[in-house]
Amino acid sequence: MKRLKIFIVIVFLLLSTLALSDKADKAYFFFQNFVKNEYDKCYSDFDETMKKALPLNKLEQIGKQIENLYGPFEKLDRMYFYQKGDYTIFVFITKFKKAMLDIIISMDKDEKIAGFWIRPSSYDTRYATPHYVKKSKFIEKDVKIGKYGLPGKICIPKGEGKFPAVVMLSGSGPNDMDETIGPNKPFKDLAWGLATEGFVTLRYDKRYRHVKPKDFTPYEEVIEDALAAIDYLAKQPYVSSIFILGHSLGAYLAPSVALASSHKITGLVLLAPPARPLEDVLYDQLEFLKQYEDIDEELIKKVELLKESKLPDEDFVLGAPAKYYYALRKYDIIRSLKECAKKGIKFFAAFANDDYQVSVKDREIFFNIFWQPEYYKHGSVVTLFPDSNHLFIPSGGVIGPQQYFLEGHVGEDVISNIVEWMRRILKNSK
Repeated sequence: MKRLKIFIVIVFLLLSTLALSDKADKAYFFFQNFVKNEYDKCYSDFDETMKKALPLNKLEQIGKQIENLYGPFEKLDRMYFYQKGDYTIFVFITKFKKAMLDIIISMDKDEKIAGFWIRPSSYDTRYATPHYVKKSKFIEKDVKIGKYGLPGKICIPKGEGKFPAVVMLSGSGPNDMDETIGPNKPFKDLAWGLATEGFVTLRYDKRYRHVKPKDFTPYEEVIEDALAAIDYLAKQPYVSSIFILGHSLGAYLAPSVALASSHKITGLVLLAPPARPLEDVLYDQLEFLKQYEDIDEELIKKVELLKESKLPDEDFVLGAPAKYYYALRKYDIIRSLKECAKKGIKFFAAFANDDYQVSVKDREIFFNIFWQPEYYKHGSVVTLFPDSNHLFIPSGGVIGPQQYFLEGHVGEDVISNIVEWMRRILKNSK
């Protein structure tokens, strides 16, 4: 009977999460339709009371008035939601040319729009320090990294002696040092959270945020600057050992960086590491996003040609030439991690359950290969965070791309697990 009760609770929680995800999807679609002036689609989502109160012609008038007053819509900055009785309220904080506006949608239990408002936004969009960060425990300094002097920041714990250090490698694209995505700054969360726990942290802007690519290769984009960052840390008198923490593409290439500087590296923290060629991961992402956005069919065809090695080297796919993907294909993260293990470099690989970018296909490869006694004896770990998105921020049950606009922080459990693992590795290496 006890097992049956537990099963019923789990099913109830799962169904609740799915229901919220469906509502978030529908609210997101409504918002997109409104800012794209597709008012007939918005109107069809109204409940009967709203259809009478706000007929289609009036809804169109509101859209035109907003554009006349505030200029065209520019971007969605962030969103949040809350429950009010039987209604779920979604607030989309948006940037129009002349002002920030809140677009508010109230959804009933039948997933119909029961309320719709627009108001000037008073939301404070400044970064809010996570509750687990204690800024009194560390200092933060500006640094320059690599031959291009990339802007970065180093956090140094207060106190005497030497400290273990973490160099941070962000995901694909010209990311800033905080890996800012929407309202979120996961690398700032991680850097400050780890510094609070006594780790030096170093993060820096990606090269192509400041420098026009000369030869667009993984070495140019990630590896060369990562090696420079490791060299920088190795020369600091307050650093005792060095870990690499990579996210997404940064996690994918972290083992390659470690092998190129193996005598300096104690361990790897891999957050959402792809296990497959990048074009395979990209193709799955685009297929998933079809249900939310109008994906260019030409882009999908290009990725298909890329997968078949039929796309010309200089043709670009999402900002990178085909030759970049072909070069990455020669790299095998699984083989590199096995080489790391032989050299005594341990790793902590973590996946997020609500991550559609690095999906269940990738984590199954990791679990099947590395969730074995030989790797656990060695000190390596593969784990899954159940209620997290690709940024390792609690997802709140929202699965689609709108999850990136929900403001949050890297989960405290993520940081505590990383800290516990690194401390264990350091203790066992003495």
